Amino acid sequence: MDARLEVRTVEERLRAISGRDDALASAATAERQAITRAAERARRRAAEATVASAVASGARVALASIERSLRLADSERQHAEIAHQGRDEELKTVRARIR
Repeated sequence: MDARLEVRTVEERLRAISGRDDALASAATAERQAITRAAERARRRAAEATVASAVASGARVALASIERSLRLADSERQHAEIAHQGRDEELKTVRARIR
C-alpha cells in the first residue's frame, strides 16, 4: 500500500511538473510573439518617421517656393500700381491741357 501511495504521489508530482512545463512553454511562446509584434511596430514607426521626414522636407521646399512667389507677386503688383499712377497723372495732365 505504501508503494501505491508513493507511485500516486510521484504521478501527481509528474502531472504538476508537466502542467508547469506546459504553462511555461505557453508563456514563452506568448513572450516570443509579443517580442515579434513589438519589433514589427518599431520597424513600422521607423518607416513612418522616414516618410514624415520626407513630407516635412517637401513642405519646407514648397513653403520657400510659395514665399518667393508671394514676394515676386507683391513686387509686380507694386510696379503695376506705380505704372497705373503714372498713367493716371499723365491722363490728368492731358485732360487739363484739353480743357
